Amino acid sequence: MLTTFALSGCDSDRSGGHSRRHERSQYEDEESSNSRNLSPSPIPPGAVEVTDDHEIIQAQTSNLVNAEVTGRAVVKKLLRDDVVAPRHQKFLLELTNGTTILVAHNTDVAPQVPIQEGDQLVIHGSFIYNAKGGLIHWTHHSNSPRHQGGYIDFNGARYQ
Repeated sequence: MLTTFALSGCDSDRSGGHSRRHERSQYEDEESSNSRNLSPSPIPPGAVEVTDDHEIIQAQTSNLVNAEVTGRAVVKKLLRDDVVAPRHQKFLLELTNGTTILVAHNTDVAPQVPIQEGDQLVIHGSFIYNAKGGLIHWTHHSNSPRHQGGYIDFNGARYQ
């Protein structure tokens, strides 16, 4: 696990009052530039059209964990992104049953989705139930045979 400090400027060292500059590691700089160069792809021809959030609601009401789900939903609220690796774009989706779920979209391996509150999107990922309604993550491609890749379809583009 990589631990980094992303502080700008200088801070005081409590032991002697000396200033010390924290800089980004080479790994973090490479990772950051890789994520900025990612771009969405077109939605594949023949992709199944998703018209509702039934799978997500079913996973939510069944308290499922690590369930692959696909659904269409509206962005209710944009949240502050995680800016320390692994970085995630975070937002809430409103479901037709009146509940919300958190989406944590890894922007270190997938492009940021240019969404606004009120936008509708299709999402495919891994659902994890929690007391607040649940979350969907793993909305990006997968290089592992042990885990199915996910995606977010928005405005004719696939972000994975």
